[in-house]
Amino acid sequence: MQVKTCLNKGMFRKLLLCVLFMLMAVSCGQPYETSEAELFVMVTSDLHLSEKEQNSSVIPLSAYSVELARTAAREVIAEHPDVFILCGDNTNSGRESDEHILHDILYEVKEAGIRIILVPGNHDLNITDENTFRTVFCDLLQTDEEDPASLSYVSVVNNVMFLAADDSSFDEYNKGRFSDDTMEWIRRQLIRAEKAHRKVIFISHHNVLFDDGRGNYGIMNKELEALLKRYHVQLCLSGHTHQQDILEDDGLYEIVSGAPMSGTHPVGRLRIDGDQVTYDAQPLDFEAFSDIAPLVHTLDRSASEATEAMFRDIFLRKGYTEEEADAMTDTASLFLHYYGLGTLSEHKQEILDDPYCERMLEGLSDANYGPWMDSVLHSELRNAVSLSFEYR
Repeated sequence: MQVKTCLNKGMFRKLLLCVLFMLMAVSCGQPYETSEAELFVMVTSDLHLSEKEQNSSVIPLSAYSVELARTAAREVIAEHPDVFILCGDNTNSGRESDEHILHDILYEVKEAGIRIILVPGNHDLNITDENTFRTVFCDLLQTDEEDPASLSYVSVVNNVMFLAADDSSFDEYNKGRFSDDTMEWIRRQLIRAEKAHRKVIFISHHNVLFDDGRGNYGIMNKELEALLKRYHVQLCLSGHTHQQDILEDDGLYEIVSGAPMSGTHPVGRLRIDGDQVTYDAQPLDFEAFSDIAPLVHTLDRSASEATEAMFRDIFLRKGYTEEEADAMTDTASLFLHYYGLGTLSEHKQEILDDPYCERMLEGLSDANYGPWMDSVLHSELRNAVSLSFEYR
């Protein structure tokens, strides 16, 4: 169904194969290339675009999500990567008017000669369906293979297969899950990539290597990680947590892109030169590409104060003394500060040795923050904003 809608050339595949290849050479930049030239990719996630005003004291920039998306697009066009990847939650609720606003912003990126790869997130499908999502965004995409059972597809650039996996449309509650049919389709694409000696970059919204134990963040198909490793995939890109992170397990790396509307407002730069892969996340350049730079600094301070007030209120309602609540709030804020900078790996022991750390985690145990912080602090940490490895 997706092939028919997004790539109408699919109906010609059996009848006019030679015509297909000529059309794809024109419209898709000659897929299935064999070049090992350097590839430059920019990556973001969780734009949560909404024309309708969003009010959040903890994430005040959410009220400027349209301008934020335009700022990111301008910066991408200025740096002119080969590929721009969006790892889901592109809109805040899947409202069709918001999808059209984002489409028009991204169309300028496409017109600049930059390939766009995007996957849906759980928010993208809140009040819309797969067909609407597909119809709005299909003319932005250049796909080489598509999954009939979901919004998943493959896009090949410079002999790198970008496997864009839709993990949000199958589950009734838009949690990260693939149907059996989509898992089989993913397996077939991995076999095809291995036979063609292509590197694979796996793209999803929910995380492959991280979960809080409650099913809030990770993809629920537990066999996925083993499948990716079996076919020698070494890099996954995801989002969903809103926090910048880099994970690794037995040679499989996962870059979790932070949300540009919060934290340090990161956008990732990924470079592949032969077998060498490098990545770094840098803050959006509001000064150069946005009119709201002074406002951003003010809102960042406001967000920090609101987050601290939220933590303190939680602790006080749990019955901790004011002195304890203040100290626990300081510990939680220090965690977020180091995490946002991508340097928590260097300060992990400092946090764990804090006399209020255990109480802070206990006080937040029934909130989203607590299990996430606890999982992060008790896992192997690495620099969250930069990575370099050899793709073997």
